[in-house]
Amino acid sequence: MQYTFNTFLCVCTALVCFVYASISFSQAGERLSERCFGAANLALGMGALLDSLQVLILLPRHIILVQELSYVAREVSICSLFLFALHFSTLKQKKTIFFLLYAFPVTFLLASAASYLFTKNDFFLHLPPARTVNAGFMPGYFYPKKTPYFIHAFYTIGLFVGLTAVFSVRSIKNFSENKRIFFLFFIGMSLFLIPSLHKFIIENFTAEHYTHTQEYFHSLAEISMVSFGFFAIHTDKNRKCAAACSKNLYESPGQPIFIFNADNKFLQMNKSAQDFLASYRIQIRRFQHFKDIFSEERFR
Repeated sequence: MQYTFNTFLCVCTALVCFVYASISFSQAGERLSERCFGAANLALGMGALLDSLQVLILLPRHIILVQELSYVAREVSICSLFLFALHFSTLKQKKTIFFLLYAFPVTFLLASAASYLFTKNDFFLHLPPARTVNAGFMPGYFYPKKTPYFIHAFYTIGLFVGLTAVFSVRSIKNFSENKRIFFLFFIGMSLFLIPSLHKFIIENFTAEHYTHTQEYFHSLAEISMVSFGFFAIHTDKNRKCAAACSKNLYESPGQPIFIFNADNKFLQMNKSAQDFLASYRIQIRRFQHFKDIFSEERFR
């Protein structure tokens, strides 16, 4: 019964992530940033679901495989979040070379599957000593780690630092418009980062100090992070304005459509509008004021 409550929290996290992902995908349209945000939630939900399944598994090798898949799912999630940060508050919503970030988790996934199917060894983790196995269920993240696990861990930490830096730069460029989403997003990230680093240290270096309360705290922090992040993105007034206009007007054939917020600051435009500005060799940026874009000097 000692793992029952944490399993329940993992299931709740998975369900919450799946709901957030479905909403993000349904409202994304052509916006690549929201597709990436939806993918991050979906992958994190898969990781949490895999964690919850471990308590139902008897064989240590099966537990190890499920734990390895959970690691890969979380790596996909952090890659997607990095791409979201890269495309946040920009007009250039197109795939870039940074999508090669997914090569790492794909490689780890294939290596984990191959190790499980064709060898007696596993890719990320070692089988625990027999005396430990006989003592009862132990979650996969407490099994002895191999070098690929630490490569995965530091790659994920590096991406986390990178997305924080990129998101900060994107937000600060137009801080007056992004301050609400900036603060909410960072509250969620901070709530998750602190217990995650603590858990990383505990499970790898001081496992004897582990308590179930610490694991509950980590699971609650994960739910809090995704909820704050989703609330930050989907209650942003500029995003809601753009989404509403896009649904009703955006793809009017042949008509240039520019979307501005209540303060007359530019949000986005359709393909016809891009062609219209290109004919005048005019470049604009997000949150630029209407009068600066359509000044008389520009269209003489």
